[in-house]
Parts: sequence; structure tokens; C-alpha cells
Amino acid sequence: MIQVITSQNQFIYGKQLDQMFRMRHEYYVLGHGWDGLTGVDGREVDEFDDLDAVYLVSVDEFGDVAASLRLNPTTGPTLLKKFSVYADAPLPASETCWDLSRWIARPDQRRADGKRWPSNHQRELALGVLEFCQSR
Repeated sequence: MIQVITSQNQFIYGKQLDQMFRMRHEYYVLGHGWDGLTGVDGREVDEFDDLDAVYLVSVDEFGDVAASLRLNPTTGPTLLKKFSVYADAPLPASETCWDLSRWIARPDQRRADGKRWPSNHQRELALGVLEFCQSR
């Protein structure tokens, strides 16, 4: 099941947000050694985890995060714009265009060697992105 988490309903999803930020820290900071990322108590957050951020979270049958991603409107600051110096053309800035970043899946939901497709949670998340975009 996909949960859409915004600044208006974050208070309902404290457990899931904590799991997501911890999963991001485990994967990006500890697992891949990305430096320059901020973290508080084992949680990875950056300046784009702001009030405009929208999180799509696929939860398992226990309500735990299996996969998640972050969307930011391109009308404001985005992770992509932070690296705009590498772009060959102007980056989009439109109410109908969103920046997708921090796609993460729990280790048991990642693609294993020889497995053709990612988990159902990641496929569900991909469909959630399409539905989100269509609604915008």
C-alpha cells in the first residue's frame, strides 16, 4: 500500500518517516559512503526534506516501510538544481514537473542477483509515481 506523506499529514506517519530516514542513512551514508549529508541520530536528511517535499512510501502488511521516494516541486529548490552546472540545458521549473530523489528500498526488497524484477513494493512505488504525476 502506498502512503502519500506531505507536510499536512506528517504527524500521522512518524514511525514511517523515521524508518525511511534511517533506511536512507544506512544505504547512502553507511553503505555508499556519501559524505556531506546531514544526519541526526542515524537519520539522513537534507535541505530538500522541507515543507514542500512529498514522500511516497510503500508499506508492508505491518505498516513498515518497504520502499520510499521523495518528490519536490521544481518551482522551488531541488536536488537536481543543486547540480545544474552539469546540465546541458535549463532545468524545468513548472508546477507540473517534480524532482524525484532518494528512492530507497529495504534490503529484503532490493533486486537480488539473478532476480529479473525488483520487489512488488518497488513496482507499486513506480506506479504510485505515475499516479502522482497524473494527478498533477
